[in-house]
Amino acid sequence: MGDYYTAEGGKNIMKLRDASPELFQELNKVNEKVFAPGALSTKDKELIAVGTAHTTCCPWCIDIHVKGAKKAGATKEEVAESIFVGIALAGGAAFAHSSIDMKSLEQGGSKDPHHYPTEGVRENYMKLGSLKPEAAKAFGSFDKKVFSEGVLPVKTKELIAVAVTKVTQCPYCIEAHTLRASKAGATEEEIAEAIFVGIGLAAGRSYAHASIGMAAYDE
Repeated sequence: MGDYYTAEGGKNIMKLRDASPELFQELNKVNEKVFAPGALSTKDKELIAVGTAHTTCCPWCIDIHVKGAKKAGATKEEVAESIFVGIALAGGAAFAHSSIDMKSLEQGGSKDPHHYPTEGVRENYMKLGSLKPEAAKAFGSFDKKVFSEGVLPVKTKELIAVAVTKVTQCPYCIEAHTLRASKAGATEEEIAEAIFVGIGLAAGRSYAHASIGMAAYDE
C-alpha cells in the first residue's frame, strides 16, 4: 500500500462516498453546520480544531484546519498557541489518570469498581508528583504558561480545551476546563459550539482514516 499518510492516499476517501453516498452527504452536512460562524467566529472554530487535531493525531485534519485557520485570519503565533493547548491537554489527561495508578498501587493492585471517583482524585495524582517532584513541577509550569494570556485570550484557550477534552475523554479535564471557560467569560452558546467542534474532529478523525480501510479492501 505504501505510505498511509500521503495526499494520494487521502483520495481513497472518495471510495467511502461511493460505497455509502447518503451517509457521506449527511456527515458533510454536520461538518458544514459545525464550522459555520455562530456564537464563535470561523477563525475561533478553526483554532479550536487545530488544537483538537493535534490531539486526535490525524495528519489530514491538521493540514486542513491549519490552512482553514490561516485562511480565516489566524496568525502563525495564534496557531502555535492553539497547538500547545492540545499538547497540554494530552499530557494533562495522562497526568489526571495517574490517580487510577496511584490508587491501584495503594490497594495492592486490587480491582476498584470506581475508576472515576469524584473525591480524593487530587490527592491520588499528587502522589505521582511526590514520587517525581521535578518532573511534576516542570509540567505544572508548562501547563500554567500554556493557559496564560498570550496572543490568544484565556477564553479562547479554554474553549480549545473544552473541545480537546472530548477527544481525551478525561472527565476531570472536561469538568475543569468547562468551568474555567465559563469563568473566563465564555457563554453557554460558545461552549456548546466548542463542544461540537470537538465532536466534529472526533468524527473527522475516523472519517479521514476510512481512506486506509477503503484502500485495504481493494488490495
